[in-house]
Amino acid sequence: MRKINILLIGGSGFIGSNILNIKNKKFSIYSDKSHFKLKKNNLKFKLSNTNKILKIILKYNINVILHLASKIYPYSKMSDYKNETKNVIKPTIELLKRLNKNLTFIFVSSGGTVYGNRRYATERDKLKVTNYLSKSKIQIEKNILKYSKQNKFNYIILRPSNVYGFKKKMTSEHGIIENTIKKHMTQKRIILRNNGQDLRDYIYISDFIKIVRTLIYKGVKNIILNISSNQIYKTLDVVKKIEFLLCDKIKITLKKKTSKDKISNISLSNKKLRSMLNIKFTMFDKGLKKTINSYLN
Repeated sequence: MRKINILLIGGSGFIGSNILNIKNKKFSIYSDKSHFKLKKNNLKFKLSNTNKILKIILKYNINVILHLASKIYPYSKMSDYKNETKNVIKPTIELLKRLNKNLTFIFVSSGGTVYGNRRYATERDKLKVTNYLSKSKIQIEKNILKYSKQNKFNYIILRPSNVYGFKKKMTSEHGIIENTIKKHMTQKRIILRNNGQDLRDYIYISDFIKIVRTLIYKGVKNIILNISSNQIYKTLDVVKKIEFLLCDKIKITLKKKTSKDKISNISLSNKKLRSMLNIKFTMFDKGLKKTINSYLN
């Protein structure tokens, strides 16, 4: 099999930094100047500079573009969406317009928001705009389908559930697991909406990376795929599990559901994924323990 050259866009975050840990002689990963882990493959480019990216694609014989760029979250506001439109959505569409048939464009969407309030959502289910995160992801997905058909390039749209694991940079925008650990370490209260009864499914970061690596290696193309382990828990139960593993009481404030909490229950069917790949998922308690130990150490 020929060498696979991957251009990572927006990879300085949680998933991107883990993508950079992929060790495979058949892969070469190129990314922008913010990636301290890369030495010879550090490149200077911005998503907004389409011409520069196209030159990089030619110079380094890029086969796969892996798009992770996003600065928007489930509770983002209109102002955040406007910034996302300017810095991510429009530049991505401009790039899609100019891609050719020799490429595979992989886009990491948001399985946790694009289906709305639904249990065991499948890839065939109708998408629903429920917040600015889902709106931005659906916009990009639609343009991928449009321009891949027009320009004949290949695509993979990944819709992951809640990907968790050790994050070097934690913010209040990150998920329930990271926020619970962070708040406990700083002796602050964790606030749980809908009295902690929201249902979510979770997938450990190493499992997600393994799936991405395998899809690229196998040359999978022109597919939309949920990435989920089908390990589903109430948010309150997740906090209680963390509390048990820490052997310490966590300060919890339960709040009633409000009009902002449009997605109470979301889980993804992974039937399609399992039919394609033989994946052994990390059990939730084991993944939680690894994540907590990473923060404590």
